[in-house]
Amino acid sequence: MLTGLEQLQSWFTVTAQSLFQMKRQLDKLGELVVKVTYESDPIPLQKPHLEERVKYLIYHLIKSSFVVEKQPCMPTHPQKPLIIKTGVQFTTKVRLLVKLPEVDYQLKVKTTFDKDLPPGRVSRQFFILTNNTKVMDIEDYSNGWTQLSEVLSWQFSTFAGQGLNKDQLSMLGEKLLGQLASCSDCQVSWSKFAKENIPGKPFSFWMWLDSILELIKKHLLPVWNENYIMGFVSKEMERVLLKDREPGTFLLRFSESHLGGITFTWVEHSENGEVKFNSVEPYTKNRLSALPFADIIRDYKVISDGVVPENPLKFLYPDIPKDEAFGRLYNSQPSKGVSTR
Repeated sequence: MLTGLEQLQSWFTVTAQSLFQMKRQLDKLGELVVKVTYESDPIPLQKPHLEERVKYLIYHLIKSSFVVEKQPCMPTHPQKPLIIKTGVQFTTKVRLLVKLPEVDYQLKVKTTFDKDLPPGRVSRQFFILTNNTKVMDIEDYSNGWTQLSEVLSWQFSTFAGQGLNKDQLSMLGEKLLGQLASCSDCQVSWSKFAKENIPGKPFSFWMWLDSILELIKKHLLPVWNENYIMGFVSKEMERVLLKDREPGTFLLRFSESHLGGITFTWVEHSENGEVKFNSVEPYTKNRLSALPFADIIRDYKVISDGVVPENPLKFLYPDIPKDEAFGRLYNSQPSKGVSTR
């Protein structure tokens, strides 16, 4: 049972989630109007007003969620308010009741004193012992992985139109928690989720995940919503899945080493039975802005030892013919460009 500020924080956070979801839906409406509209379409007329209204509500909700959690108190009697005297130092504790990645990142707090007092009030002079502007120290908190995984799936569902399945969430859990991911009630701290870098990488788990969401929304939405992107699968599991498949079987996954990158890997079998796996450098937003991902898959070719270029991609995992899967997503005429190896 939540009480006091914990209950308020729950209400503020749920309201903020709803407002940010409205903002994303308005963004999608804007993208839709660019593609399809008609005479007397109400969206172009009403959308600016709705956007301003949502921004206004978000601004005032976050502003109202900033509260003083701990007032200055007597050192020997913490339950009593501090009697301010000359030369006495005191501290206070503030808190933001909205707990979302969108508003927790690099939040700054500036301390000021109101010098415009009503007539008859005595003015005291205060001195701030440190810099008056600080990055807010968000108090570290944790959630169980089961609860967090539901939120992540919801985030993908609202932002990209398709949630995450059990296997995808399992891989994310292993990436974030390692072997502890099998423990459903394992706690994930805010620092580990959004602040600390992934081991061996110059970015945090949330930065990596957020860059993937952005890539899907801007460049991969049709392919993602067809469930053609396996997405979250380790290189080790990728090989396990592909090794017994037909030559030319490939799968699509998000890069673990780049922010906002997608790659594909296919399997080949040599005459002596040796299994070989081939992967390409991740495609990022810069490359995907020039050519749709479905067209890249269709036109990808390999030159090997002077042999006529051919596309090694035959079947989307597990066994869907490439053109059957992506045919209706092709947007342009086949390209003559090749990739060499």
